[in-house]
Amino acid sequence: MSSTNFTAILGSDKGTIGVVDSTVNPRLDGWLCPYNHDKFTSIRFKFTLQGEHNGDRSYHISAAEGWAYAGALVQTSLSGWVGLYGIGVVGRLVDYVLAANSRGPDPRWRIRTLTEWDGDLKTLENVEFHLLDRHGQAMSIESYRHESISPSGEIGKRATVSISYADYVSVNKEAQSKKIRFKLRDIRSA
Repeated sequence: MSSTNFTAILGSDKGTIGVVDSTVNPRLDGWLCPYNHDKFTSIRFKFTLQGEHNGDRSYHISAAEGWAYAGALVQTSLSGWVGLYGIGVVGRLVDYVLAANSRGPDPRWRIRTLTEWDGDLKTLENVEFHLLDRHGQAMSIESYRHESISPSGEIGKRATVSISYADYVSVNKEAQSKKIRFKLRDIRSA
């Protein structure tokens, strides 16, 4: 069995990696997060081989299921947060136009194996690896501070600011000491 194209659940030493699916706040939806996020949704990812270089395999990684997510590519924001891009109909059209014009960030992710692998999908579930972006930075988990403002409802009284923290996947330089060690589960040829 070849390792060209396959789907899998992305497991890690931090638990299963999925996406935020808030159903009410589209600004939060689609960001990659560990299972302990309060809006966590498990997702199957599709890996499409793009090439090999110095023993690393490069893949486009996209969501393999769910109407809102299927086909959306895993990419990074300008500040290093990792999420699904091309969510919903409008997002898919924007991604299609950007890809056709070779604009936007390179969506390839390199698999850097940490244990031996013979390249066969049958043995891939036993392999630990890092996922590296185009700059060679590995995915990690970082805490993000959310602030929300609630009006008091009374004239002259200040609004209340609420602060909460949630963990998300990132490729920030500062977090490279917290690299995620991935293992794939439920691998299927695609």
